[in-house]
Amino acid sequence: MSIDIARWLRELGLERYVSAFIANDVDSEILLKITVEDLVGLGVTSIGHRRKLLTAIAALRDGGDSAVPCLSAEPVRQGEDGSRLSSSAERRQLTVVFCDLVGSTALASMLDPEDLREILEAYRAAAAGAVAECGGYVAKYMGDGILAYFGYPQAHEHDAEQAIRAGLALVRRVGRLQNNGTALASRVGIATGLVVVGDLIGSGEAQERGVVGETPNLAARLQEMASANAVLIAESTRRLVGDLFDYRDLGAIALKGLTEKVVAFEVIGESMIESRFEALRSAMMSPLIGRDEEVQLLMRRWTQAKRGEGQIVLVSGEAGIGKSRIAVALQERLQVERPIRLRYFCSPNRRDSVLFPIIAQLERAAGFTRDDTPSEKCDKLAALLSQPGNGISDLEAAFVDLLALPASDRYPPLPSDPRERRERIFSALVRQLEDLSRQRPVLLLFEDAHWSDSTSLDLLDRFAERIRKLRVLMIVTFRPEFEPVWAGQAQVTSVMLNRLSQRETLALAGSVAGGKSLPDEILDRIIEHTDGIPLCIEELTRALLESDFLREESRQFILSGPMPSLAVPSSLHDSLMARLDRLGPVKEVTQVGAAIGREFTFDILKSVTSRPDDRLRAELDQLIEAGLIFSRGGPQQTSFAFKHALVQDAAYGTLLRSRRQELHAKIANALEELVSLHPSQNKAVGERSALLAHHWLRAEEWERALKYTLEAAERARTLFARPEAINHYWQALALLARLPVTSERSHIHCDVLMSMVLLPGWRRDEGSQSDLVHHLDRAMRNAIEAGETARLANLEAIKGAIRDDRALFESAIARAKSSGDKSAIAFCAHFYGDNLGVHGQFEASLEHFARAVEILGTQGDQLRQALIMSSGGRCYNARAGKIDQALFFANRVREAADALGNAELRAWCSMNAEPYYYRGLWSEAVLAAEGSLPVAWEIGEWPVVIFSSAWLSMAYAKLGQSDNARRILDRVFNEVPARIIKSRSMAIPYAQIARAQIYLTAGNHSEALHTVHQALTTATRYSFRLEEVAAHRVLGQVHEAMGDRAEADAAFRRSLEALDTIQCPPELAQSLLAYGRFRKGDNAQEDRALLERALRLFEEMKATGWIEEARRAMATASPV
Repeated sequence: MSIDIARWLRELGLERYVSAFIANDVDSEILLKITVEDLVGLGVTSIGHRRKLLTAIAALRDGGDSAVPCLSAEPVRQGEDGSRLSSSAERRQLTVVFCDLVGSTALASMLDPEDLREILEAYRAAAAGAVAECGGYVAKYMGDGILAYFGYPQAHEHDAEQAIRAGLALVRRVGRLQNNGTALASRVGIATGLVVVGDLIGSGEAQERGVVGETPNLAARLQEMASANAVLIAESTRRLVGDLFDYRDLGAIALKGLTEKVVAFEVIGESMIESRFEALRSAMMSPLIGRDEEVQLLMRRWTQAKRGEGQIVLVSGEAGIGKSRIAVALQERLQVERPIRLRYFCSPNRRDSVLFPIIAQLERAAGFTRDDTPSEKCDKLAALLSQPGNGISDLEAAFVDLLALPASDRYPPLPSDPRERRERIFSALVRQLEDLSRQRPVLLLFEDAHWSDSTSLDLLDRFAERIRKLRVLMIVTFRPEFEPVWAGQAQVTSVMLNRLSQRETLALAGSVAGGKSLPDEILDRIIEHTDGIPLCIEELTRALLESDFLREESRQFILSGPMPSLAVPSSLHDSLMARLDRLGPVKEVTQVGAAIGREFTFDILKSVTSRPDDRLRAELDQLIEAGLIFSRGGPQQTSFAFKHALVQDAAYGTLLRSRRQELHAKIANALEELVSLHPSQNKAVGERSALLAHHWLRAEEWERALKYTLEAAERARTLFARPEAINHYWQALALLARLPVTSERSHIHCDVLMSMVLLPGWRRDEGSQSDLVHHLDRAMRNAIEAGETARLANLEAIKGAIRDDRALFESAIARAKSSGDKSAIAFCAHFYGDNLGVHGQFEASLEHFARAVEILGTQGDQLRQALIMSSGGRCYNARAGKIDQALFFANRVREAADALGNAELRAWCSMNAEPYYYRGLWSEAVLAAEGSLPVAWEIGEWPVVIFSSAWLSMAYAKLGQSDNARRILDRVFNEVPARIIKSRSMAIPYAQIARAQIYLTAGNHSEALHTVHQALTTATRYSFRLEEVAAHRVLGQVHEAMGDRAEADAAFRRSLEALDTIQCPPELAQSLLAYGRFRKGDNAQEDRALLERALRLFEEMKATGWIEEARRAMATASPV
């Protein structure tokens, strides 16, 4: 029976003992004879670990099932009938190591085959030992070439760095082998990337696990380029290991078989950077966010420690939560005080190295370098210990022994008894700490105690006993699985770091983005997938910024296309996969659960996996115990959820596309069956439909996905969940493009387009407009082929609105009339009327709106009729100066809202503030807006929210309530989704104009100027004529306040010139009034003429408040 010792230990979660077993020549035969005493001799000091090993060895002797995974070179799993099944192929991130023996061809020609065989066996043994000790897996021997994987079949948290350590160790070990007195040489290539691994290739003894992807080829090509005894790594690997190693940058090099050059690095050796955190993160360290309370607590403990009341703070938290980052923040705070710092760092690959963190700290403090001779190191150590506060010569002997330096006559020999030697070393280290604390207060950091060797922890115990009377603050950081023995003591404070809030998550993501704004869709994904863990937030944000679906424009990032599914960032992949691989066969349940979703029920999981209840519950209990999921609900309605979204993403990411399709189809069928069997237990219709649409889509069952997508869209629309409805409509369009054209689908296509463009914010990204035009063209071709004139007219009207094309509108109106379809006539008239209104042609606009209102009235469509009366009748009558007519429509809309009880109409009633504002009835404008604006906020009717808030804030300003005016607009720009603020909507520049006026009133001229320029840019870009006019007027007022009369005069003139082509008496009168006030004294006759014309217009509109303002201006004007 042959056993892979390294893999057997990894299966047990005891990989820390691999080097000890290999160093002591424990093979398959010896393993079965291991005793308790042997384990103690091997350094297994933990009783729990000894018990676990003895149990596993007993199972091996008995040939039990627990031994099975270790007897094969490949992982296996149990089938339903108890048979052994090979693991299926998976998508995984893999670090691949390729090495070969330099000059092997020449050796083959020079040596006898038996001699060559011995050399190759020694070389392979050296290489395999290096790989195994670092947690890798030798996948294949190819003559003198060796292929190894790190990340399969068992992933580890630090696979990339361990692969490099294995490469360096391999080169060293092979270099110690000789052929006739000449040292052998090897070369290594390493690359990291996504592969498909696990397919069985070949048969019998030649059978192996294949790996498919670019990564193995890249590693092989790098190995070919490497010189003798060199380790070359790809940039993909370099990114994962940061500055843990020293490198020689080779730049971009051409590799055989690859079309593009590849950036490569030669690894010189491990770096001397003391902190893993700083080595991995210093180049991209983000500001500390959400940890103010914790830092303040540490500062208070530091103050106590400085008084001689030594303190210990235990900082715990899950991986990536920010333990090391808070330690860095504390050191930054204390820089001015210049404390003595003792920094001890544990390492995941040095758990079995006795006193490793202590030794490493001494070597750094003494300034050891890689090239120092033993004598030079002794001199440096002596210099360190001779510094003030350290001048105790008898410490040197203990430290020389600790650092394994050669002894000399000047040092008394240490006792030969291991326990006495340990005591002398401990005493020396404690004495050094005491001496240093007398010199200056000491900050002692012991990081990542969960990776510490047991001897270092014993030393910490000794420190803890003495610290209480020293000027020392000792901070110990660790993950939750570590259990410190010091908790509960008087001088000990425990701090558990919690996850960040949503607000803090957004702040950290914004910091990573360099202060540039990110699309709401991106921010939502970051919140959803990172669960408030700082490291995950940073890495996912960086991965998104480096993707090709975001591009930078000015001070913001914008989507360049639809949001794809997110991949787990490569920097987090290994640690997540390590947690999953430790599950063994239970990982399959995790994968199925991940396919179901972040949350899943027992019933659905059982249906998809076909597992017996007892077995499935036991496996779920394992997942709960492993901290991957949690359960909730009672026995009848048990549900589960992944604790971390990225764990779900990682589990799902391992599935091949074909397996995903198969699972999603099973899940959808199970959901449909559950719906039919237990209708009372179903989720809401919209949520259920969206869920089924998702699974049928992933199963690539387009027809069934379309059915549920349309259901979900309609449900979301009726619930005013506009973003969700829009996403469903876009998905429906994508599905229709995949299906053959039929008469029914052509009708659906048109209906989806008509429904979607009626929703505010349908443009999800910059490519949406061209995408929609593509769909419109396709739908129009289908309508022409089917001879459906009315549908063609509707589609032309939509395209006319998108393209701002008058000819398309005219064609649409003509087609609608020729079809005789009243609904089409109303639809086209509505769209054309709105387009004319945007361009300031109010009279023509109102004619089309009147036609639409009339038709909808005869059809009994009260809701659409009332909405058009508000968007057209109320708005464009007000802008045309027909205030009485505008108020008539405003009242009708309010009556319809009361009669129908419709939330959307109630929201639109807040827009009635516009005609009241134009009439100068400020209080009435406030009442109209305040009465209905909360409804608009509640249902997310964003254009209404923005427009109404602008009118409301300006009315408050007229009433002298500047605080209220500022509050209203601050809420708009802080709480309305950023994608809306950045969208193509007339409401945006109007709100910016109102905000500029508020800034101007407050005397904040620079902000006023910046904001009005934003408004002018938006209005000009989209040809919002009226908003452009208003922006020029306010720009003139800002320049006037800043004393720049030439610029002010030009802006006022541009406003009035533009108004010559727009029939808008309210805005014309306001611009005349503003310009007349500005010109007072320049030309008395012209100034008065401007004010008189303004007054006349206000009087014609019965604009009470404005009339008063105009009269006051005239009263103070210079006499003619």
